[in-house]
Amino acid sequence: LINGYDFIATYKNNLNAGTAEVVLTAQNGYSGTASTVFKIFQKSIAGATISNISDKEYKGTEITPRPSVTLSGKTLKNGKDYSLEYSNNTDAGKATIRVIGKGNYKGEALQYFYIHPAKVTGVEVVSITANAIKLKWNKVPSGTGYAVRRMAPGDKEFKTIAVIESLGTVSYNDTHVSANT
Repeated sequence: LINGYDFIATYKNNLNAGTAEVVLTAQNGYSGTASTVFKIFQKSIAGATISNISDKEYKGTEITPRPSVTLSGKTLKNGKDYSLEYSNNTDAGKATIRVIGKGNYKGEALQYFYIHPAKVTGVEVVSITANAIKLKWNKVPSGTGYAVRRMAPGDKEFKTIAVIESLGTVSYNDTHVSANT
């Protein structure tokens, strides 16, 4: 039998995950109807592309960026197609966004972003002698301390010369300097 000639197929509830129905109505010399149900399964969200997430700077509160989520060329909607859960998203370090499928989607996809420590501001030279230079700066709101780095003539990158393991210590006296350097 040929669909559209010997019978017409109509569908019910066939747009979303769940139970759908097809009804066949005979025509052109055939009579009667027949129907059956079939299942539409949720699609896995595991292969989704999660974009529009960039690294952030520490601000002292939870950071909850809103990603763009696409799957098979379709942009999914937060609240309808997925929900978001965040972890490790307050302090500096690696934060996680869990995109959890709902409605027509199941499973989850993960995306990461980094929260960078707040930038050190107010760096200034307090005093200079022939053998030392004393620096001070403003306290940052989070972290575990500070790294003091220096680049000497001929160096291609900064080298860490001191690690200060307290946020409350906001100065450093570098006594390993040479005059006129």
